[in-house]
Amino acid sequence: MKIKNNNTIIFADIGNTFVDYIVYDGDIKYNKIHTKNFKHLYKKYFNAQFFISCVVNKIEKRYSKNKNIRFLSFKNITKYIKINYDIKNLGSDRILGIFAAKNFFKKNVVIISCGTCLTLDYLNKNGVYSGGEIFPGINLSLITLKNNASKLPLVKYKKLNIICGQDTESCILSGINNFYKQGILNFINYLNPNVVLISGGDRKKISSLIEKEKMKNKIFLVKNIVICGIIVFCFKKNIISYQEFKKILKVCFIQNNFQTN
Repeated sequence: MKIKNNNTIIFADIGNTFVDYIVYDGDIKYNKIHTKNFKHLYKKYFNAQFFISCVVNKIEKRYSKNKNIRFLSFKNITKYIKINYDIKNLGSDRILGIFAAKNFFKKNVVIISCGTCLTLDYLNKNGVYSGGEIFPGINLSLITLKNNASKLPLVKYKKLNIICGQDTESCILSGINNFYKQGILNFINYLNPNVVLISGGDRKKISSLIEKEKMKNKIFLVKNIVICGIIVFCFKKNIISYQEFKKILKVCFIQNNFQTN
């Protein structure tokens, strides 16, 4: 069914595997679909306003001339935040996440985004985006092992607190768990942020790896920090009101004790 409604707004984060999106038409609906099905979402809401972060070049190229779609990038954010990073290949998802973090917590924040890739980004004590690290995501790592080592099985992820596995499956899971745990903790402990935001589809997996490490940092779980950044942008551009901004934003947070300064 097509929906003709000029008052409907879609806030969407188009990733390599999934699209997270919010439909706002007075009511608020948070949904997730496979990226390959974005065309069906657009067809359904063909007359709505779309505000999008996209890391898939094919989709951006196909829809970039549509007047009701606005693809956001670092160019939309530079007036609000200082960037100490080579912007040539800076993804809109990473800078929008940092943009949201700055508005919520001001400075000294680490964002862990857990999707097809796992990215660590840092907003320093002066409120400057200072780069980070990029890992393959957990599922991507497991699939890559299966596809590139012919005798290794495809293992389903589960948390495993051991160092030495006693069979192939436990060796893979031990390696995966310790690789991500130590890599993330090394980043956090070196930078010592005031706040750690964990966002994305694998947020619970990553949170469970680090939450018992007696971290002094405040950990917030966020459904989608990229969409938070899009919502902040729309508020600053007077596309939505402050009341709408707070109302919509709460849908993205698992923990709601955030600031909206």
